Amino acid sequence: MNTATIASGNTQAYVSSQKRTYTVFEIQDILGISRPTAYTLVKKNLFRSIRVGGQIRISKKSFDEWLDQGVGGAVNEPVAPARQKISISVPEMNRILGLSKVEGYWLVKKKYFKTITAAGQLRVILDSFENWYAGQFHYRKVNGEAPGSKWTESTMSVSDTAQLLGIADATLYDLMKKKPFRTYKIDNKTRIDRADFDRWYHSQMFYRTVEDQHKDHERYQDTLTMPEIARMLGIHRNTVYKMVEAGKFMTIDTGRKKRVPKVSFENWYQSQSHYKKIGGDESGINR
Repeated sequence: MNTATIASGNTQAYVSSQKRTYTVFEIQDILGISRPTAYTLVKKNLFRSIRVGGQIRISKKSFDEWLDQGVGGAVNEPVAPARQKISISVPEMNRILGLSKVEGYWLVKKKYFKTITAAGQLRVILDSFENWYAGQFHYRKVNGEAPGSKWTESTMSVSDTAQLLGIADATLYDLMKKKPFRTYKIDNKTRIDRADFDRWYHSQMFYRTVEDQHKDHERYQDTLTMPEIARMLGIHRNTVYKMVEAGKFMTIDTGRKKRVPKVSFENWYQSQSHYKKIGGDESGINR
């Protein structure tokens, strides 16, 4: 084993230059491996090491050179399984989020997640980073899951909600001024409470989801709108509304507009002689 022993009288001189070495624990953390595997690497003389007072110290220069060359299959041997990676370097985080060096260190300075210093290198605790990522919407991974997973089950974005209803974002913002459902500011973005939105949606009929609009079209295909009746009879739509108010035929309230069942309209039409259909169709409404 390429390990030297330093006499106790020389220990103080060694301590003053301690920054030039790594401990076994430090290379274990850098490589994300188990403690037995780290000791195995030392025993294989893959880099220079020394023993000081019963403690192994690894030459930082020698270890870094070995690491830069790539470990290849050096660690791939029947030793204890590697431990789960618990931290990433700031450059690694920057690559994950597609950030510049300045942007990455700005995030660290804001203390959005926990950090540690290992072997003189600032590292980001992975669990803390993922927890922060799941609670915000501003930063997005270059490759990986979308941000904000903490909130996507209980809230919706304005754009997603507008798309659900088949309306423009601006129209939804106008609706939100009336506060029909709860909204939150999360990471400086407006989010809509899903449960409260569902409560509001089922309490009204004016706004319909795109899916429900298709269902409504099928449900009301045997009905007529007031403009359709007006065109059929060649009269103004206001006249048709007056006929509805007079109870000439039955209507169905769909929320956005009233509709007349074709059967009801046809029964009324056959019972009078004042109005005639344009086109001379006296036999009834085409179905």
